[in-house]
Amino acid sequence: MWRRIALALGLVSILAAFSPPLAPLAHKLFAAHMAQHVLLLAVAPPLIMLSGARTRLWQSLPRALSHPLCAWTLFNVTMVVWHVPALYDLTLRNSAVHVLEHCLFFGTGLLYWGVVFDPLRLTAWWRISYLTTGMLVGWLIALVLAFATSPLYSAYAALAHRPGGLSALADQQIAAGVMWVPGSLAYTVAIIVFAYRWLEPESSARRLGLAGGS
Repeated sequence: MWRRIALALGLVSILAAFSPPLAPLAHKLFAAHMAQHVLLLAVAPPLIMLSGARTRLWQSLPRALSHPLCAWTLFNVTMVVWHVPALYDLTLRNSAVHVLEHCLFFGTGLLYWGVVFDPLRLTAWWRISYLTTGMLVGWLIALVLAFATSPLYSAYAALAHRPGGLSALADQQIAAGVMWVPGSLAYTVAIIVFAYRWLEPESSARRLGLAGGS
């Protein structure tokens, strides 16, 4: 039952990213556009992978793509590259490029989160490290946006008006907050869950027993 709920929530997250009010606002507010990215990178993919879709996805992929290092690199490089101002502005001018960006966010998100929930790919310690370093990449993007002294994206800076009367710089700072807080939520929950499992008394006893018997 919970797998069906996870799948439904994942699909609803995708729908929310491309439906009103978020989709129309994304052309007027950088923060709304960032919310779309968070949904495609760190909300829909983990929910869908939790639903059990991971097994079917893995069977259809070359094994190299599901390797933790490959999945981590593709996911984070994709996220960083598409937030480079020249490329980001291009997505707002060219709808085909924009679709490509979103497809890559979602596709690499499935790879990344598929590794997180695959019990055979990583030990508990490496799973926590994998999640923490991935979250830090998002934080780096958020810090750049938050502490920039001028708007980084000309497509948004050139808008004559923004909802709520926000300035381009304030909009950019809110977008940084979206990346930093909601964008970190799935990572944080997963880190806490896996850390708890790693540190729970039963696991500790098993590790000590194995160590004592070696």
